[in-house]
Amino acid sequence: MAAAARNAGITKTIVRANVDRKGKVTFNYQISANAVNPIVEVNLEDNKLSAYQDDYTQGYHHGGGYVKNVVLALEKQHHYKQINLVGHSMGNLEIINYINDNVNDKSLPQVAHLVAIAGHYNGLVGQSNVQNAKVNSK
Repeated sequence: MAAAARNAGITKTIVRANVDRKGKVTFNYQISANAVNPIVEVNLEDNKLSAYQDDYTQGYHHGGGYVKNVVLALEKQHHYKQINLVGHSMGNLEIINYINDNVNDKSLPQVAHLVAIAGHYNGLVGQSNVQNAKVNSK
């Protein structure tokens, strides 16, 4: 998908962020200051949330912390006012937990768009009143 965006001329910049089990983020390349629509592919070493097999709710919150660490690492390179996030499968739940856990943190870039591919939602995990569950649209 990232290569298709590059081939379509949407971006020339694709970097990979690797996140280890302790949440440390390393990039394979730095994003240049003049990059247009840079894409950051995120690879999680703990992509199975192995320590949370009995409590996936806590696991997704923990994974949301991984997402936040990537955003913070990007902020050290360049300040972004807005970001777009694309998640696949379990990554969707980690992204939505990142958003919900940090919605009021004005020091973080605002999420402009979220694309959820193959998200396995049945309400929001960990919210008991699923029919009234809301994601803050701000």
